[in-house]
Amino acid sequence: MGGGRFEMTGPDAIYGRLAVGFMVEDRYRVGEIVGKGGSGLIYQATDVTTGQRVALKTLNSDLLSHPSAVARYHREARAAAGIGHPNICSVSDVGQLPDGRPFLVMELLTGRTLADRIRDDGAMPFPHVVNILTQTLSALEAAHAKKIVHRDIKPDNVFLTDRIRGVTAVKLLDFGIAKSLDENAELSLTRTGMVVGTPFYMAPEQARGETLDHRVDIYACGVLLFEMLTGRRPFHATNYNALMVQVLTRPPPDPRHRRPAVRSGFAAVVTRAMAKDKRERYADARAFLAALWELQSTVSEGLGPEEIDRIAQAVRR
Repeated sequence: MGGGRFEMTGPDAIYGRLAVGFMVEDRYRVGEIVGKGGSGLIYQATDVTTGQRVALKTLNSDLLSHPSAVARYHREARAAAGIGHPNICSVSDVGQLPDGRPFLVMELLTGRTLADRIRDDGAMPFPHVVNILTQTLSALEAAHAKKIVHRDIKPDNVFLTDRIRGVTAVKLLDFGIAKSLDENAELSLTRTGMVVGTPFYMAPEQARGETLDHRVDIYACGVLLFEMLTGRRPFHATNYNALMVQVLTRPPPDPRHRRPAVRSGFAAVVTRAMAKDKRERYADARAFLAALWELQSTVSEGLGPEEIDRIAQAVRR
């Protein structure tokens, strides 16, 4: 391997932290850390063959002994590459570090996650809600067409980057627990001791450990819509079991109770997207999109199909 070194001591030893300047496969020069998650670190890096700045995502050292955690990285690479949509963060390379950990090379994004924006700013202007959710659903429509279910839609996995003439462009992240509906293996609720999905955004059938389809993503997008409209999640509890009781038994609250200015049309969309019975939700992302486009006339500066297509074409370039 190329020059540089690992930093394996101190509080970051669990990550197997890479030193600035470390060369990965004699091609990627590691820079500063730009992100840290439960499974590893993301670095800014430079592809020395092209001079392009990229993001390099690595796995925690302590997860190397978990085959399913390693498989997650390869699954993410296959899913992102297989879908190839402008609203999905692209993965250009996958490889292995000297200690055996996998790494992914992704496009380097600048901006903040939807989770950061909601935390910092609270409830969002209605046109922004329509814009962000429309692009998210457009990405999911493409994924579902390839029979890939994301299973972990949440604000942390929706990245907002202002790059198209001041209009927020959305990038959907982390297909690591995505599942192809063509795979024969049964879907289980747990994997390497972790819940598949994030409890606040789980559909009832996901919480029950049932066989899943694309409608778990429709449900999660309903939760996103509620949270963007109100600045809060629809269900709250002091522990996991109490939260699951709400997810399984309570209808979604009306967002107008928390933000009276919310249009009735938005409330109806939330109710349908978050229906307990998946058969009562929008049949697919396209149907959900159609409902949003009908709402755009009620909010100023709303983005319709033609505007979204323009953004997608600009992102491709």
